[in-house]
Amino acid sequence: MNEQKLRGAIGLCARARKLSCGDFAVKRSVQMGMAYLVLIDDKASEGTAKRLRYLCDVCDTPCYTIPQSVGAARAAGRDSCLLFAVEDENLAILVENAIKADPPAGEERN
Repeated sequence: MNEQKLRGAIGLCARARKLSCGDFAVKRSVQMGMAYLVLIDDKASEGTAKRLRYLCDVCDTPCYTIPQSVGAARAAGRDSCLLFAVEDENLAILVENAIKADPPAGEERN
């Protein structure tokens, strides 16, 4: 995972107003079929993450857990948000590519 690219992609989604943040907004986005990708910060409680993963499985929406070190909430312009839904197909592809990308040369792999 390339954390810098992921942080930039999340920020771009937020600036384009295609990012839902928070529990209620993300659940609504997934249920209405507007979410193309869901991100869960690993700091989120286990129950919340499990419930959201189940909802994503039912609605056939890709769901990823991202490390807290990415700083997704800060990139989105929020202070304490742990759940995110990308509501644009092309931006979801950008975020997914950043998640699947190799880290830069100086970073270690997990």
